Amino acid sequence: MIYKIKIFDNIHDAELKAAWIKLEQDNDIFPQMYYEWIEPWVRLKSLQIEIYLITVIKDNVITAIAPFCIEKKGFIKILRTIPIHFGDFFMFVSKQSSELIKEIVEHTKKFIKWDVVHLYNINSQNILNNNLDLAGFKSKHLVNIHIADFEGLNFKDFLLTLSKNTRGQYRKKKNRLEREGLVDFESITTAEGYKKNVDEMNSLYEKRWENIDDNLPSQEYYNMRTEAISSCFDKGKAVLFKLSKDGNTISYRLGFLHDKSFFDWKVVHNPEYNYYSPGNLLVGKIIDKIIDDGYDKFNFMTGDYRYKRSWISEDQTSFNSEYFYSKKMSLAKLYVIYRIKYRDKLKEIYFKFKKVIC
Repeated sequence: MIYKIKIFDNIHDAELKAAWIKLEQDNDIFPQMYYEWIEPWVRLKSLQIEIYLITVIKDNVITAIAPFCIEKKGFIKILRTIPIHFGDFFMFVSKQSSELIKEIVEHTKKFIKWDVVHLYNINSQNILNNNLDLAGFKSKHLVNIHIADFEGLNFKDFLLTLSKNTRGQYRKKKNRLEREGLVDFESITTAEGYKKNVDEMNSLYEKRWENIDDNLPSQEYYNMRTEAISSCFDKGKAVLFKLSKDGNTISYRLGFLHDKSFFDWKVVHNPEYNYYSPGNLLVGKIIDKIIDDGYDKFNFMTGDYRYKRSWISEDQTSFNSEYFYSKKMSLAKLYVIYRIKYRDKLKEIYFKFKKVIC
């Protein structure tokens, strides 16, 4: 089978856009790899990068797309996956075929304009994972992904698969909330409905983290997120869940609907209602609803938190990794060694030192 590689440096190219949207529809690609998700990130974010979109052509038709950029770090140029920090799972936009993957991976190893290849957030259940191992890429574990699996169960039976403490705490908090006020649970499935709630979501997030996080999202980020997620609502691939008490919002969970699963992406709650564990209550409410709607799983996405682990049974965890491949030149190899072995240790030392001096 004869393939050709064609590179695009303009994400707005009409041929590329049409092929990308067709491939995402034909192959049931995860929404964070949609053209409509990545294009706002390219257009609205202040970028010091060169867009490098690798496509595979067969019979004059684009059959695969791998979105990359070239970023300069000191004297080193890095070919890295996009979007950066705006997605939890990266995959090539194509039929998930080892043959197509190999064409793209081998092109990245040619080092045409770069010294290091960096692929981020590759999930252990993604076919790309094994192909990168076989191609000689070095990997580093990033984060565990917890997945509550309730296929074939009703909500009552699902709760019985969890620990006695988890079941007891959920029922206790739920009953207390319902005794003390009027509780409303909403499922918002339109972009219009989402936009009516977005300002309150952002305000609650800032209220929750203003004294903890020095890097709250910018307005640029909020604008980018609203445009990208709205396209997913329009395609029936996003949903916003909302929990209220006496008309006051106590928790939101925003995520994706894909492959009979709910992917839990952005979470915020009103800190004034911490007593009720509103975020955890909303998890139970969502699972109860999506079971009735025919879904099989609740994917907690990135972030290894205790409350997430409390909702899963054994062997319901995947993980994300980052992968590196470098030229033989010493600086490129040193950069990869630093990223894999030393970066996290140095960051830990830096934050401990910063805490002491503050």
